Amino acid sequence: MSPYGTAGAVRAALLQCRAVLFYVVRFLCRWFELNFLDFVSATRGEKLTGPISAHAIIREKRQAKDLSEAAFADACGFYPVFTSIIEFDTGVVLYPFEVSRSVCRVLELDQRAFAHFALLSIL
Repeated sequence: MSPYGTAGAVRAALLQCRAVLFYVVRFLCRWFELNFLDFVSATRGEKLTGPISAHAIIREKRQAKDLSEAAFADACGFYPVFTSIIEFDTGVVLYPFEVSRSVCRVLELDQRAFAHFALLSIL
């Protein structure tokens, strides 16, 4: 057991694990009353300033960069079907949180702002 209690142990485990699906991480943060944004660092890129659907901003930015679905998926390190899944309504929550880091890197979005205004609005 962590010297910081159960919530501290969960927080430590989440910081070390990279393959937990986003919706599971979000559930655990809510269950143990942890601030999800404590796990997300700011990165260079465009900062979102208000709530927006994750799938909408991903599609909008991908199209603005003139990336085909296949080219975007490849840049993120996935097969072409990735784009159709991640651009579908809540598709991004089906992947580990680390995937959103790749998406933000390719689309030049600030990770913390994306998490705050797009990911947290899903659940």
